[in-house]
Amino acid sequence: MIQQAAQPIYAVSAGMKVVFCNQALCDATGFDDEFLTGLTCVYQSASDQPPSKQLATGLCPPPDAFAGPPSQGWITLIKDNQAELRPATFIPSGAEGTPPNQENGVIVFVHERQPNQTPVERGPEESPDNRHLHTAISQMQYAAASSINIDRLVGISPAAKRIRKQVEVAGKTGANVTILGPPGSGRHSIAPLIHFANGPELAGPMIPIQCPLSDMETVQQTIKELYRSHKQFPDEPLGRLFLRDVDQLPERAQAELLGFLRLPDFQLPLLATACPEVESRLHPELWHHLSTLTIELPRLIQRRQDIPYLAHAIVEQFNDANRGQLAGIDAETQSLLTRYGWPGELEELTEAIDIACRETTSSEICLQDLPQHLRIALRFLDQEPAADKTTIDLDDFLAEIEEQLIRRAIAHTGGNKSEAARLLGISRPRLLRRIASENELPDFTELDSESAEEAP
Repeated sequence: MIQQAAQPIYAVSAGMKVVFCNQALCDATGFDDEFLTGLTCVYQSASDQPPSKQLATGLCPPPDAFAGPPSQGWITLIKDNQAELRPATFIPSGAEGTPPNQENGVIVFVHERQPNQTPVERGPEESPDNRHLHTAISQMQYAAASSINIDRLVGISPAAKRIRKQVEVAGKTGANVTILGPPGSGRHSIAPLIHFANGPELAGPMIPIQCPLSDMETVQQTIKELYRSHKQFPDEPLGRLFLRDVDQLPERAQAELLGFLRLPDFQLPLLATACPEVESRLHPELWHHLSTLTIELPRLIQRRQDIPYLAHAIVEQFNDANRGQLAGIDAETQSLLTRYGWPGELEELTEAIDIACRETTSSEICLQDLPQHLRIALRFLDQEPAADKTTIDLDDFLAEIEEQLIRRAIAHTGGNKSEAARLLGISRPRLLRRIASENELPDFTELDSESAEEAP
């Protein structure tokens, strides 16, 4: 019955291997059961991988689907380099309705996608769960150019969407591109995405220059060597010069590079990375050449809604066929990561998640898996500052002021209570009542040095 079912059905073992599939899955993917059976699934988004790897990642059930009751989610069917997102039901072994004595694993029932049916959207203020994150990242990946791995560009903020589009456009042109961002923002990792967007065979070499360590001679020799190599192999693409941290290029080296750019037959495209303040650190004409297209990466704290997606993408990068598969990050830890300041930007987030992936013993990363210094910092986020409970009792405050005024008046008049009452604008009986109401009113006839100096 399962073999002849109209909907794709397959089973995945606890070791993440496909152990059974019906004919409908073969028809939906274009592969026979001999190829599909034994395929090792990996819980990743991998649109830039070979077709077999894309198929393996698309069919992979969530790691947390292997325990607990049946659950719902999404899988991606790949056929003829086309990706189709389909809803699915995951039924773990031992759940009601599964065959007895079946090897531990999950049976996956793939459903037809109904019109207008999409994964549940989350607003900027909502905390997405791990399955939503996986599906959303897969959608972002397949929506991007097939040769561009956008794991470091995922997110739902307007900035993230703009960056992905800019990277895609930059990859299709030979224009000079400068990527701006604070240290640790991942700006250097975007350059290869742009250069190799159309494939290595069309891109040619990407020659890096470490600008903080380069001088005039380095720039000159690198460019001349690149052109010399191109003359020897004229049928090969010229390539591109990658100016890493161009805002730290010495002035004489800037002048040397500008000299090449002024040549009428100079056709070497440039890629550069820099801090956002680069314009003030470069020769204006050089910046004019480099800024044909600029891509600016904002700080993580300026797009906090992207942090869960970035963190989940890093978790999935760690997943591998030869290691344990992780479903993601638990809700409490994800919330704390989103609220943290990330002074080290994306590089700090990447390092923390990489460590947590190695430390965790469950299918989800939790707070105790993170590096110690980050755990301490995140715990402070849960300790809201105590509210200021200082209050003022108005009656006591006014009584204290009145006592001080009476003290001053009596001291000023040398102990003459009638004169003191006149100075205060009250009657003598009232003054005497106020004095009598004080438990320990001092002898006002004894003047301290300060009061004596104030007396006329």
